[in-house]
Amino acid sequence: MVDLSYQMRSDVLIITPTNPSSDQGYFPTLRNSLLAGARIMLEADSGEIGGFDRMAPSESGSFATQIAVCETVPDGARYLERLAEEIPEVARITAEMLSEDDLQLMCWLVIIGSSVK
Repeated sequence: MVDLSYQMRSDVLIITPTNPSSDQGYFPTLRNSLLAGARIMLEADSGEIGGFDRMAPSESGSFATQIAVCETVPDGARYLERLAEEIPEVARITAEMLSEDDLQLMCWLVIIGSSVK
């Protein structure tokens, strides 16, 4: 029997949406849209930036869902630094994607993102 493991350090960008929807598909859709917008803006491949949802304690003592975005490139490509600096541009790209009324695209983004987790 062989046990394999891999450890990689990576920066993480935490996004806490304000006034999130209670709809079950809200966070997967938002996460995958933000990741797609970031990949477009940064010209990154789909395997270079990843993300997941997490529950974290809020200041009020309850828990809030956050979106964690991370680089999946060993030693990093400094994508998250650029992403943090240019988050308004990513938000604009994401808003365009979400307002295009292309629900099939959004469903595929959710499916692809869910399968990568």
